Amino acid sequence: MARFLRFGILVLAVATFAACSAKASAPKSVVLDDFERVPDPGLLKRQFDPAEALRKPTYPDHDFDVATSGYASLSSLSKDTVRAAANGTTQAAKIAEVKKLYKFIQGKTAAQVRFTVPGDYKVKGTDDFPKTWETGFGLSIDTHTPLKATDWSAYRYFSFRVYNPGDLDQVLHIRFSDASSAETATAVTLAHGEHEVEVPLEQLSLARLNPADIKSVTLFLDTAKQDKDPVLMFDQLALYDTDAATREKLAKEEGEQEEQDEDWDSEDEDVVRHVPVVHPGDPVSAAAPVSAAAGAK
Repeated sequence: MARFLRFGILVLAVATFAACSAKASAPKSVVLDDFERVPDPGLLKRQFDPAEALRKPTYPDHDFDVATSGYASLSSLSKDTVRAAANGTTQAAKIAEVKKLYKFIQGKTAAQVRFTVPGDYKVKGTDDFPKTWETGFGLSIDTHTPLKATDWSAYRYFSFRVYNPGDLDQVLHIRFSDASSAETATAVTLAHGEHEVEVPLEQLSLARLNPADIKSVTLFLDTAKQDKDPVLMFDQLALYDTDAATREKLAKEEGEQEEQDEDWDSEDEDVVRHVPVVHPGDPVSAAAPVSAAAGAK
């Protein structure tokens, strides 16, 4: 009996150790903003009522209250809204495009960002018309929707999903700063469609930023040479300790399969999807399809 008990304890210990080992090998990740908490119209209205604000503060806690300097606007884009856009049309090309945007959204909502152009504020051809025009949004330790992690030392990649619905290639700049106000920036070129942008975080150390004390990250366009406000969709801003290809491999080892049917959606939010992965310095034509797991949610 005692021998059997000791054998059972040994088996349990081995199983526990194996489970811990498997858990330890799982990729580390942290979501900085997944744009799932949408603004509450009721709270937005009541917070400007002095009597209501004094009686009960109603700060609208959501994922869209980021820094924009007034030159970019964020709004929530839901799967329901996107799907409704295809109703009433028989154009196969439009339906296919809307379906791609629908599948781009990782959870229920993503962020639709409109970037202004200087022509919205200045008269083109005049002396004061700017040669550069930075417009974008950012997360920091000071924004109402805060930067959720400031110690990035355990991660190797800053990654996010982005969808360019226009035909014009957009150069998206990514700027990082630490608590000492040291900065570094990079950029990626986005063709039409969905992309996963993956920025190696070794850039922070090379630029002498402190990866253990990051203060902000900003995503912006220079729209000085554009005439119309470009629009991009963003989702799943996150940090990872592995690249997209490794996450794909691990996901497949866990038995996840790519969605094969033509339905609008799957109830499984962890389906592995094939998304072009773009890195700083990649030419537009070099963005090759690489499978990436559907986020860190």
